[in-house]
Amino acid sequence: MKPNWASVLHGIDAQFCVYILAEMIHLIDDGVISGKIAKKLLPQIVETGQSSIEIVKRYDLTRITSREEIKELVEEVFSKNEKAVHDALKDDNAINYLVGQLMKLSSGRVDPLIANKVIREGLKEVVFSAANSILTS
Repeated sequence: MKPNWASVLHGIDAQFCVYILAEMIHLIDDGVISGKIAKKLLPQIVETGQSSIEIVKRYDLTRITSREEIKELVEEVFSKNEKAVHDALKDDNAINYLVGQLMKLSSGRVDPLIANKVIREGLKEVVFSAANSILTS
């Protein structure tokens, strides 16, 4: 159920509302959080009175930008979804499923465009590795 933002913000000082929104927009513009995460923040800010920055730090909601960390997550997705990896090697549309699994695993903290790119790179490595093992057998 979607929250009724008017009722959530009812009774809160207008200047505080402007400050909350400005701070969240700044975090989104800087790439620290996604819009999806910002939607989750607003109720927590209202409930706790903490700033979005404090909540983002406390719950580790920042975007994952390290390629190495993303690659590790992709490897985990590949190992848990071998059939989907096989399907993605034959059909580009199946990559979307793997992207979705990566987003789920990361709680939406990876940029979907970066996720797609790293998954495609991972699929190329799978093909290269399979070809290499055939050649060395």
